[in-house]
Amino acid sequence: MLYDDATVLRIIRAARDELNWREIATTNGVKLRTAYSWVAAAHSAEDWENPPRLLRGRRRNTKIQDVHIDYLLGLLDDNCYLTLVEMVDALEARFGVRV
Repeated sequence: MLYDDATVLRIIRAARDELNWREIATTNGVKLRTAYSWVAAAHSAEDWENPPRLLRGRRRNTKIQDVHIDYLLGLLDDNCYLTLVEMVDALEARFGVRV
C-alpha cells in the first residue's frame, strides 16, 4: 500500500520531535515496520522535512553506460534518421553490447 506524503511527514516529524510516532502510525493505518523504516531513513539522512524514498527490490543491471549514450548521441547528430535497429547494431559492432 502506498501512503501519501502528508502521512509520511506526520510520522517522521513526530519522531523528530520525540513524540509517539508509533501511535500516530497506528492511527493513520500505517504498519509499524513501514513507519520504522521511514523514521530510520529520515534519521540516517538527517532529513526530517522530505519523505524518504526507499528503494524497492534490487538495483537493476544496466548494460548501457554513459559512454554508450554519448556514442549514440554522436551518431544521431550525424544522422537523425537512425532506426532503433541501426542503433542496436552500432552498439554491438562498436562495444560488443547486445540490447
